[in-house]
Amino acid sequence: MKHIIRFFFNIYFSHTFQHLGYNTKINPTSWINTKKQISIGHDCFIGKWCHISIVEPATLTIGNYVGISPYVKIFGGDHNYGVVGKWHTEVKEGGDNIPIVIEDDVSIGAGAIILKGIKIGEGAVVAAGAVVTKSIPPYTIWGGNPARKIGTRFSRGDLARHLEIIGSKYKIEDLEQYFPA
Repeated sequence: MKHIIRFFFNIYFSHTFQHLGYNTKINPTSWINTKKQISIGHDCFIGKWCHISIVEPATLTIGNYVGISPYVKIFGGDHNYGVVGKWHTEVKEGGDNIPIVIEDDVSIGAGAIILKGIKIGEGAVVAAGAVVTKSIPPYTIWGGNPARKIGTRFSRGDLARHLEIIGSKYKIEDLEQYFPA
């Protein structure tokens, strides 16, 4: 019965998002607004009680193989509060409507908060409870409030092999600054 409910739930979602990849699972307890502003890749998971709120015209792009743990909050876009004669919710132009991009193979821990205009690089790990206020480089581990780099996912040698095996768009030379020799 659970699989049947999930099947119909995913059919509904596939028609409401800008793009929804195959084998992506979104827990029905999660709340996601403006789905037409959101693109999610293949083999992703969005856990229980996540809250994703994107203010138009901002967008959210989630790559492939992304795991979003329970209670994660993602807030994108901004209202423009300085327009005379209009309610702030009516104004779609202005503000910081920078897209949020979560690249492939990212893991976001429970209760993390991702704020507007953030890019989380391929293979990055965001620790549980982290508050991400600036972009995160690929294959690094970030945690805390505000989030800061606390480590790397691989040693430099292992990362070079990993990038080659998975056919990453990144080369080790692109990432040298984040990985000590």
